Amino acid sequence: MLAALIVVAAGCATVDTAIVAKPGVEFNLALGKTAALSGTGYRITFDRVTEDSRCPIDVVCVWAGDAKIRLIIDRSTAPADIRILGLTQPNSESGLNGVRIRFVSLAPAPRQSEPSANRQYVARLVVVGP
Repeated sequence: MLAALIVVAAGCATVDTAIVAKPGVEFNLALGKTAALSGTGYRITFDRVTEDSRCPIDVVCVWAGDAKIRLIIDRSTAPADIRILGLTQPNSESGLNGVRIRFVSLAPAPRQSEPSANRQYVARLVVVGP
């Protein structure tokens, strides 16, 4: 009986598809997901949105606002490094041992009628180097 339950539970488990980021190619990374940086041994995890003050698309604003995300960058041979990247320069890019990560965009665009807690964030990033 226990073996049958284990087989049923294993059949219901979801397998997370690996995201592999290639140097110079933009990629999407959903909140809570991790991408492996091709050829480097680095992994980037989109940990959280720390700020989203972007102007809602259904409002007229005098300032576009900004969004900031927290990334956890780790490598099996080194402790994890935490970086906060924003959409506005010069905070949109950060380097680590010859690898540069640039924050390109954040989806979805905010709406005045939708609380940020309900958003399924996806960051668009690009890695350059080594």
